[in-house]
Amino acid sequence: MQKALFVLALATTTLLSGCYYKMDIQQGNILTPEMIEQLKLGMTKRQIRYLLGTPLVRDPFHQQRWDYVYSLRKGGKKIVKKSTLSLHFSEDSLSRIDHHGNKPTQARASKETDTKTTTLTAEDTIVVKGNAKEVEAATGRKEKGIFGRTWDKINPF
Repeated sequence: MQKALFVLALATTTLLSGCYYKMDIQQGNILTPEMIEQLKLGMTKRQIRYLLGTPLVRDPFHQQRWDYVYSLRKGGKKIVKKSTLSLHFSEDSLSRIDHHGNKPTQARASKETDTKTTTLTAEDTIVVKGNAKEVEAATGRKEKGIFGRTWDKINPF
């Protein structure tokens, strides 16, 4: 009886050790829609730094441009959300605002249907879930099979 219990405990431990959790990874400056709405042309660098925080990227060749970059990677998948907010200055005041990627003010999902509607740019990556025909119709490419997905997980390159 004890031997069977030991084998059962060992098998359970071995099987459960393969279960792992991959957490969501957020990188960069998290900007809310309220923060972006408060941006006004003519604001000083000091006001913007107070409102948004320090920029993630400062280009040494373009001192008059601040880039706020944000990306979200959900549970080990490829990047799901990516957005870039570029602020251009002329003589210490904000002269132009460029926003690429997932804008926080856009509506993300319709309540009547379960589909997501977004406007995509060249920098966006979208994750579509569904059966293989739905994914192929939405993205224009076939979903990888089980061996392709397994190979991608064990070979990161």
